Amino acid sequence: MRGQSMDHGGSVDRRNEILRQQIAEKARQAFESRHSDPLMVRFLWHSGRRLRKADVPGISASAAKIVGYYIPQTLFGSTRIAGNELIDATLRAFVSSISVTRVRNKQQALWSSIDAGFVSISATELQELVTSKNAKVQDYLERCNEVWLLIVADGGYISSTADFSEDIQQVHFRSAFRKVIFYDRSNQRIVTLAG
Repeated sequence: MRGQSMDHGGSVDRRNEILRQQIAEKARQAFESRHSDPLMVRFLWHSGRRLRKADVPGISASAAKIVGYYIPQTLFGSTRIAGNELIDATLRAFVSSISVTRVRNKQQALWSSIDAGFVSISATELQELVTSKNAKVQDYLERCNEVWLLIVADGGYISSTADFSEDIQQVHFRSAFRKVIFYDRSNQRIVTLAG
């Protein structure tokens, strides 16, 4: 939901979240092809840096390599690889730090991407989203009599999580849709924004 724009074909924030997780998974695969040490690895990312799909292989390979240098020797031993210790310039440009913990076995091993973001949503942000969808209404009306817009904050990603304040319910949103409905799946809440 967040960061959506017509010129990017979807949410930049969501795309970053997906690519970051792909990097963690591919780095794990590369690492485990060379090492048998079970690890919990967490990537902390620089905010505001936009990843490209083409960045994934290089960053993954560099991450696997650097983690190989910092394997903790004791069970539950942990180390943090700071930005200045990241050997590859591209890795350093996107990753703030990497935390590495030795775990008991492969079942406890996990490589993950730590994300954070704002969960409150503003009336301006909602209006921009509705406006970006308005352009499609005429095409839809060629095939039906009435068109509604359903905005879903499913909570599956940081970019699709929203804290919906009470004052937003008082705002009148401009829309070409007959009705605009906001569904907050995490809180099981439905709010009519227009219509």
